Amino acid sequence: SRNELVFHFLNFVQQLKPKLAIMENVPGVLTKKSKDGETFLNLIEKIATEMNYKTKYTIINAKNFGVPQSRKRAFIAFYQKNEFSFPEWTHSDENQKTLLDNFQELVTVNDAISDLPIVKSGEKGSGLEYKCPPKNKFQEFCRKDSKGITNHDAMRHTDRLLERFKIIEPGKSLKDVPIEHGQIQYGTGKKINKPFKYNNYRLDPKKPSLTIPASFQSLFVHPHLNRNLTAREAARLMSYPDNFIFKGPKTMMSWESGLSQYNQIGNSVCPLVAVEIAKVLITI
Repeated sequence: SRNELVFHFLNFVQQLKPKLAIMENVPGVLTKKSKDGETFLNLIEKIATEMNYKTKYTIINAKNFGVPQSRKRAFIAFYQKNEFSFPEWTHSDENQKTLLDNFQELVTVNDAISDLPIVKSGEKGSGLEYKCPPKNKFQEFCRKDSKGITNHDAMRHTDRLLERFKIIEPGKSLKDVPIEHGQIQYGTGKKINKPFKYNNYRLDPKKPSLTIPASFQSLFVHPHLNRNLTAREAARLMSYPDNFIFKGPKTMMSWESGLSQYNQIGNSVCPLVAVEIAKVLITI
């Protein structure tokens, strides 16, 4: 049923008739097929044509726009008169630098969060001082107009989980730990032999983060500390400035309604990607 949201979006375009509209979704929206066997992209293009809109689409990786996260998302533009082009990359790694005239290095996890105060499992970091002055341009960007640290309270973990975290190295996850530290099936106590590849994945501090999903609260482990990420750390990895304050419960159970702070962060569009797209929009 969530696939139908694409058509609700198009309904808003039809009603509001903007000069240009942008849709963001997971890359699968470009290839996924409807019940009738037609791709959603074809359906979207047909509806857009009927509304007198042209379409253009691309897949953007957020890391190429200064976000400390490798996050691929499909963007579809609907426009009427002037031509539209998606923005050029601003950041690249060494292998791709020849594609750019004035490329900047990719922003890493360490670049993003190394100035935040150290909080261990169960400790509160909201209201504490920054650990140090800004170390780079990204941290300067995040701390501009900040009135202090919020959403930086660590989840409390069991002793068993803490012991597991201690032996997970950067770039490794639950699938790499010995069986005695493995995952136990809820309700039965049995050990799971084939855990999800990125469950309890310790982020590599020298690389951009993996994709932050909506349910990331127990997915990733801090690159240096033995705990999962705080909401503020995840917000930094999405490129949210620190003056964005996330309201509501920190986490929610699957049967509860609403959006937790973690859901809000993982479901959103990276602000620095939105900025680069906006720069194109204002010229249309």
